[in-house]
Amino acid sequence: MRRFFRSISRVLPTGMVTKGIGNKTISPFYHLVSNNPPSHVKHLYNVLSVNEFERDLDFFLKYFTPIDSRTLVDTLSNNIKTQKPHIFLSFDDGFREVKDIITPILLRKGIPATFFVNPAYIGNQDLMYRCKISLIVDRLKTTNISAVTYNEIAKLLGVNCDSRIIVNAIFQVKHNQSKLLNRIVELIGVDISEYLSINHPYLSLDDLLVLAKSGLTIGGHGYNHPYFNEISFEEQISEVLSCMNWVGSNFPDQPKLFAFPFTDFGVSDDLIKQLHLTPDSPCDITFGTSGIQPVRFPKHLQRIPMEVNGISGIRLLSSEIIYYLAKKKLGYYRIKYD
Repeated sequence: MRRFFRSISRVLPTGMVTKGIGNKTISPFYHLVSNNPPSHVKHLYNVLSVNEFERDLDFFLKYFTPIDSRTLVDTLSNNIKTQKPHIFLSFDDGFREVKDIITPILLRKGIPATFFVNPAYIGNQDLMYRCKISLIVDRLKTTNISAVTYNEIAKLLGVNCDSRIIVNAIFQVKHNQSKLLNRIVELIGVDISEYLSINHPYLSLDDLLVLAKSGLTIGGHGYNHPYFNEISFEEQISEVLSCMNWVGSNFPDQPKLFAFPFTDFGVSDDLIKQLHLTPDSPCDITFGTSGIQPVRFPKHLQRIPMEVNGISGIRLLSSEIIYYLAKKKLGYYRIKYD
């Protein structure tokens, strides 16, 4: 259905579309920006070039008022209604392009942002499992891998020895199958420690401290980026607490923001309530990734993924607004949360 609304967004005036959203806060997010996408992400999502990213930012500045994390918290806490829609910008996973490319652009344009990070990878201690998958796929696509090695990989994955089937199966490997990924990495001759040492894909703690001093916010994104619908309730709690304890100890004077890794699908209402409504709640605001939605819990918001192949940021955000307004008009949101 979203494809249909992306087609409609081509013909409707952007100004009219953005006015339709009223005073809601829109929360687009990215991972990194690069004119030369690195191997550890290039097969996971569309990486915007610098020009594409700046075009998105100029669009945001024209139709929205950018706000920082403190303003967002104050707006939600005090139920403040605004005349113009706000935009709350964020970036996930703590890649070094945040420091090298993204932050200089944001500071030049005067746009605040929040960076959601995984403590397990800060300082290049390890590579997140999805990044290992991208690295493996890149090696398979760009290197002559022997038939013997392909056979070994196929046996490990339990699939037929066909390169396309193998690649598809690799993308299905789950967070708790790290031994399987590490074995495939060994078979194709990739040294993860060497890759981390040479490429430094992630920010260091010192990098994050510099960003925080520049007025940018550091938030939590799970300790090691699991799918929450694949782990138990107790593990979910542990992921959030261990992550937010790390964030709080290193950035004690900032709002406590947590973005669920991948999605909040599989996250129960009980967990959301425990994160917000208990004494000494670990989070001021939490986020999912379901696009523009009615607010079910006052401090649990949804973000918009902006890295979709072949779709400009203007069209993507406009279509999300139209999609939301159409569903609201048709009575799809039967419970009024806004």
